[in-house]
Amino acid sequence: MKEIDVWSEIGFGLQFDEAREVALNNMYVWGAKPGDLLPGASMPWDEIDFRKKNSSRRVGTVSWSVPKSTPIYGFCLWWECVLVPGVELSTSPYKKPTHWDQFFLPLLQPFSATSGDRLDLTIHSDSRYEVGIRVQWEAAVLTRGKTTARCLMDTERGLI
Repeated sequence: MKEIDVWSEIGFGLQFDEAREVALNNMYVWGAKPGDLLPGASMPWDEIDFRKKNSSRRVGTVSWSVPKSTPIYGFCLWWECVLVPGVELSTSPYKKPTHWDQFFLPLLQPFSATSGDRLDLTIHSDSRYEVGIRVQWEAAVLTRGKTTARCLMDTERGLI
């Protein structure tokens, strides 16, 4: 995402590789539009039932088939909550906008995915009191079953 990855444009012969890594190992609030997203790639990575005790450590994996060749800059997250049957709150970019936006998880380098590739994403979240909030995301592109790109991001690296 051009708005986040500005470090190479500073100029004056200065290198900001470490600052770039810190900036990209963060989650960003982002007002996504459906056209910003890979068509047909929306799916849940986690579900919580608030009627029972849930773990503060969570992990989920999702995979998509890439429908057309495109660069992948990161991943958009949103939540949907069924309050009672027929009453739902959602921050989905496919639903009516609310005052909440979506989250963007960037990649250190964009992936060049081609039609038919598989895109895998695993998200680990840890929201225990002593941790605060830590999110890790690992993404990979597989072409004919072989990993052609991989990236591991961690908000802990984004801490200064």
